[in-house]
Formats: sequence, structure tokens, C-alpha cells
Amino acid sequence: LAGETYKKVTLPYTGESKALEFTVFKNVLPEDYAGLTLNFTSIDSMVRVVLDGKVIYEYGFEKEFGQSPGDNNNFVNLPNVFTEGELWIELLSPSENAAAALGDIKIETRDTVVIGVVNNNIADIGCCLLIVFMAIIMFILAMIRQYTRQPARGEVFLGLTGLAAGIYCFIGTDTLNIFYNVQEAYEMQEYLVLLLPLFLTLYFDRNLHTVYPHRFSVLLWVVSGNAAVQILLQISKIRSLEEM
Repeated sequence: LAGETYKKVTLPYTGESKALEFTVFKNVLPEDYAGLTLNFTSIDSMVRVVLDGKVIYEYGFEKEFGQSPGDNNNFVNLPNVFTEGELWIELLSPSENAAAALGDIKIETRDTVVIGVVNNNIADIGCCLLIVFMAIIMFILAMIRQYTRQPARGEVFLGLTGLAAGIYCFIGTDTLNIFYNVQEAYEMQEYLVLLLPLFLTLYFDRNLHTVYPHRFSVLLWVVSGNAAVQILLQISKIRSLEEM
């Protein structure tokens, strides 16, 4: 903008941009758009939405430069009151030309967005609920065994596996994006992946330890070491969990 390198475009738009260089799409919203929700997708780009000089939405900026932000469905809640209505959609990508691509933008009520997202992901959400329901049954069986003084069979670990898998799948449906701008949830997805083999190994070790006294103990050390190495690489910013 400072160099007056701008032009009028129509959506959907695909152009050229340099890596790690902002591309800004600017428009003016009428007042009757107040309180509605902007809905658009981004591909391999960090996204910032600014309305009347105030940042109202951000995605992907918590990642290190050079890491791919991935694809994302962006749901931007417009404030109930705004003055000028000057809207900026800022895109930044570590890849060439990715930030210079913007598809059609839908402007809808929150209820319409919720219904649309649920309809598009109804099968996935149903599977998430079934997995969590299975986990609850496992927890109930574990409580019954404890109450009746029967030996435990590892139902708690199966329940924890189902709970982690259900949360992982639910985050993947992008339903949380409608209500919150919680990028931490997507970071948590990768940690949930590390928990799945750990809980399953604990379950098999609990049930088959007498038959195979060393096999699953060794596997448990391997799984734990793998998780520890990946977390250390993530913390030290050498490799991201998503890439690993």
C-alpha cells in the first residue's frame, strides 16, 4: 500500500505474491453487515482480518516463519457496531503465490454458519460422538469392576484412548472455529496423536503382562521415548509435531 502497488480485483482471485510478503485485500462493508459472520477458506496462509484499524481475527501467526499454516476455514465474527466499515484481509505465506489467492467470501448469520458446518460434517461429528460414547462405557465398566471388587481389565486405558480419539476427530471438523479463535486446539491435536499409542500399549500391557512379561514393557518404553523426543524437538523448534 505504501508503494501504491494495488489494483481492483474480483473474487475469486488468484495472483502472484512473494514468500513472507503481505497481500492485503481491502473492501468497505455496509452497516447492515454488523453482527454477521464472514466465512472464507485460506490455503497455506496466515490470516489477519482488520476492521476500522482494529484486529478482529488472526490465524496461523503463532507458528514459526517457514512452517506451513495449512488449510483453514476462517469464521470471522463482525462486531455489532462499526463506523467506517473498512475491512482488510491480510494474507502472509512462507510459500510463493499462496497468499495471493482468495476465494469467494460468504457473509451469513451465525445460525446459518453453524447449520452449514454441522451439515457438512454430520458424519464426522456422529463418529466423534460414537467414539466418546464408547469411552464413557469403558469408564462405567471400570467403575463396575472396582465396585464389585473384580480385577481390572484395562477399561480405563481404552476409555482414555477413545476420549483422546474423539476429541482429536472433533477438532478436525473445524466446528470450534465457529465459536472460538482457538489455534491452541489444533496444536493439541498433535499431542493427542502421541497419547493414542501410549494408552493402547498400557491397555495391552495390563491384560497380557502375565503372558508376555517383557514385550509390552519394552514397547511402552519405546512409545514413551518417541513421544518425549518429538515433544523436545517441538519445544526446541527444530521440527514441528505436525511435520513429524
